[in-house]
Amino acid sequence: MKSGILTAIIVGLLVAGCGGGGNNDNSGQGGSGGAANTAPSSGAQYLTQSFQAGQNQLRQAQVAEQKTGNAEVRALAQQTRAEINAANQQITRAAQSSNVVIDNSLTPEQQAQVNKLNTLSGPELDRAYVAGLADDWKNLLAATLRQAREGTDAQIRQTASANVLTIEQRLVATEEVLALLQPGAYLQDASEDGLLEIQLGQRALQKATDAQVRQFARSMIEDHTQVNLRVAALALRKGVSVPTSLSAEKREIVDAISSFSGLDFDKAYMDRNVLAHAEDVDKTASASQRNTDADIRALAAETLPTLQSHLQLAQSIDSGLQSSLLYQLAQSLTGEIQLAQLAQARSGNAQLQSLAQQVATEDQVAYAQLAQLAKQRNAPIPLEVRPVQVPPLVFLLHATTAAIDPQLLGLMGEQTRYSFQVAQSALAGNDAGLGNLAQPRMAVLQARNTRLTQF
Repeated sequence: MKSGILTAIIVGLLVAGCGGGGNNDNSGQGGSGGAANTAPSSGAQYLTQSFQAGQNQLRQAQVAEQKTGNAEVRALAQQTRAEINAANQQITRAAQSSNVVIDNSLTPEQQAQVNKLNTLSGPELDRAYVAGLADDWKNLLAATLRQAREGTDAQIRQTASANVLTIEQRLVATEEVLALLQPGAYLQDASEDGLLEIQLGQRALQKATDAQVRQFARSMIEDHTQVNLRVAALALRKGVSVPTSLSAEKREIVDAISSFSGLDFDKAYMDRNVLAHAEDVDKTASASQRNTDADIRALAAETLPTLQSHLQLAQSIDSGLQSSLLYQLAQSLTGEIQLAQLAQARSGNAQLQSLAQQVATEDQVAYAQLAQLAKQRNAPIPLEVRPVQVPPLVFLLHATTAAIDPQLLGLMGEQTRYSFQVAQSALAGNDAGLGNLAQPRMAVLQARNTRLTQF
């Protein structure tokens, strides 16, 4: 199976079960299952739900891999199994560190899903498996976003934040395969992506401080409204029902961005737009070439230049924005944690795995301090890494073990140097709280950089 999101982002870019939004003036009830407006689960519940979701996906992937005759579905199942095994290792480590006991048995509903899949064959099996997998990723993304924003256990919250990008990329890959099996799924997906852009644009008109960001938001509302009208008209002709409100995971994205203010809102909004439009370009490029419905292929081809121009403009605006040092410190930590998790799960080098464990341990302390400071100031923490870091991270998510170590070392070195610069700026500033956090960070990062140069 192709990993199209990687190609699209590199070309364009220099970035279980509980859902839903807390702060809703976007009160749509559509979506991907789960209790969309419940309080966030505890860290222990989240880890168990994540692990059980992974176990369910492993069982279903095994069934699909054995029974499907579709090469795309088989490749998706194989990739899912590899990624779930790595993810469950991370969850197990987080549980052990937080003294959480995970119930690794399937729920009755999950066991029923596996049993049902076993009774199917042919195209019916393929569609049921991939559609169910997409729903699972949406549910898990909603739960992960909520835990990353509002979890009370600092380490589990940190783990959730570092997993947002990974889960989102799994969802994108699954949606691309689903659109090959069900051509109308592209219309449904494109419609909801457009609704997300419109709602985020409306928030930006209310909250953005930068004139370029506000103009970008106006363009997003106008352009995506027009695109959605065309999508809806074609969907009506094809007998496809498109969503009229946001699903749980997309409401979480709106709430996460809306929680920021001032310069940090501008940066969070544009960071999200770089990633979202890279994903849109990827899925639309795929549909323009591979969708089995000629009318849908034509619509995707006509829409693609607009999305590509949005991506280019988002990159340009985002690169010129400055965020607060708290925002930068959080993003630098999230980047370090994501790389450490990848090294622990995917590297075959014992020395590098040992360093990754040390990084994870050190960053747990720093993240807990940062989360506490942010809580005292009633300040949100960004859930995404820097946009510039996404292409190499996406590559590493899909790379073989043999190919991963040199890239990991290079990225860890670059990230360490960037994090040191951010800590240096925080120490030089007039903010005593950030300075107190940054000073020990600088010593840790210097020692880490020395150790990296010894590989």
